[in-house]
Amino acid sequence: DFGNQTTDVEIATVEVTGEDFGTADVNVTVNNIDDAPDDAGSPPAEYTITNTNNASVQVGVTDVALSPTDQSAIVGDNVTYDVVVANASDDIGTYVFDVSTNDTSTATITDVALRGDPFNQTVAFADDNSSVSVAAVGTEVSGPGSVTIAQVTVSGESAGDAALDLTADELSNLEGSLYTID
Repeated sequence: DFGNQTTDVEIATVEVTGEDFGTADVNVTVNNIDDAPDDAGSPPAEYTITNTNNASVQVGVTDVALSPTDQSAIVGDNVTYDVVVANASDDIGTYVFDVSTNDTSTATITDVALRGDPFNQTVAFADDNSSVSVAAVGTEVSGPGSVTIAQVTVSGESAGDAALDLTADELSNLEGSLYTID
């Protein structure tokens, strides 16, 4: 008699591979686990099956970049950069990215406009407007091809040069399958 102890037992390993990008459903069915009553007539034990490894399917490889790559602003004026997914193989359902500038005395990030009408979004600016972090879930940005997922507005603060840096952290299609960001 083991009392109320639990034991993890691996009963199967499932590996999913594919030839093309896209989505797939993975279903695992356990038809029968036999646990006969012990000699004292105790009923079979209860079993709980838990999926501890969430399967994900990659949609494709893509680049995310600011466009245009270079532009000038007059002191006190704003310029807008598109955040572009270069070669989406499907629609975009989720995107997470950061944009930062290396010199807030020359340029600050002042606004972000999200595309795809996200049902849940977070836009967080640094106190000095040197960066913005964006997370948008439940968007419907139409692909495939080159698609704009957001626009970032930068203000010219003083004469000089400033670099903008974009880091794309996550990108998925409407079904939640992840893109590989190159």
